[in-house]
Amino acid sequence: MANAAVSALTPDQTSQVNRIMSGELGIETRQLMELAGQAVAVWARAQLLGGDARGKRVLVLAGSGGNGGDGMVAARRLHAWGARPAIWLSHEASGLHVRGHHPVAAVAANNHAAPMAAARSAGS
Repeated sequence: MANAAVSALTPDQTSQVNRIMSGELGIETRQLMELAGQAVAVWARAQLLGGDARGKRVLVLAGSGGNGGDGMVAARRLHAWGARPAIWLSHEASGLHVRGHHPVAAVAANNHAAPMAAARSAGS
């Protein structure tokens, strides 16, 4: 893996970009999630999977917010390229919502076949 610096936005900057994209440009949250997830999948395939996802096992850790939705889209894309992704959710799937959207439903609606498992507390 290359030691390239990765630019990052602060949470406030990300919120501002999202407001501009949806409010001023009319791009829906689900479209933003698709684009971000695709970018993550392209980067992961190139930087972590040697340029070829076929047959490779991938673990996606997905939280309850927008980044979790992006991760689920990335898993779906990697699966389409032949990877064998698994998604571990930080919350039960029924409790995941991203600005009025349900990322698990969005992933399922696009025929994603990766297994999903919700995180369990230490006592369960």
